[in-house]
Amino acid sequence: METMPTWVVLESCKKIPDGVTAFRKKRRSIAVHKQGGEVRQVFQNNCPHNPRIKITDDFTLEDETITCRFHGACWKLEDGEIMKGPGRKDLHLFEFRINEKSQLEVLID
Repeated sequence: METMPTWVVLESCKKIPDGVTAFRKKRRSIAVHKQGGEVRQVFQNNCPHNPRIKITDDFTLEDETITCRFHGACWKLEDGEIMKGPGRKDLHLFEFRINEKSQLEVLID
């Protein structure tokens, strides 16, 4: 039986600091990138090349790219597209929105 995606509240936008912050919801590790007080992107907090590696722990964020410190893989922050391997998978991005209570909601399947 296939599960329908649902909107899940992660946190009040005011409580999320600038930078990349990890959250755990519905058995998913989720990373939120916030810059200048604005949520820019929400993505799976696991490296597509090696799921044991957490983006919030082992990646650097610079010049609109996110890079793994272990194997040098690099992705565009804007759309999650891989720019440099060894892996070939893009980052898994989540659809997100800000609700009427200024809370960040993420669509999780």
